[in-house]
Amino acid sequence: MILLFVAMALMGLLLLAYVTRPLFARETAGALPAQEDHDWQKETLMEAVRDLEYDFRLGKVSQQDYREQQQWLALEAARVQASARRPSSRTRICSACGNPVPPKDRFCGDCGAPSSGKKSTGGGRNS
Repeated sequence: MILLFVAMALMGLLLLAYVTRPLFARETAGALPAQEDHDWQKETLMEAVRDLEYDFRLGKVSQQDYREQQQWLALEAARVQASARRPSSRTRICSACGNPVPPKDRFCGDCGAPSSGKKSTGGGRNS
């Protein structure tokens, strides 16, 4: 009987350790690549704008609050757009169209040309 109790307690501890392991993990397993993160931020902002306009039309948001939120969302969208155009230090530039090519890509995502070995000088699109 004691052996059964010890075995059940051990299994309970193992199950608890397995379930709580993600809470103590050091790395973020679900980290988004830069482009996916940018797309997610852009989509979230677009949804916030749609929600704000809908709430304003229904009268849930005052005109002053609507304008303040609209300005903030516009500034945030500009920040996200600017960060998307800033290539990383490892980003290469497409020799055919001049757009940034992520380091792991073998072909340009815009024109389909094979990527060259030239590194970015920190410019944006077509610079």
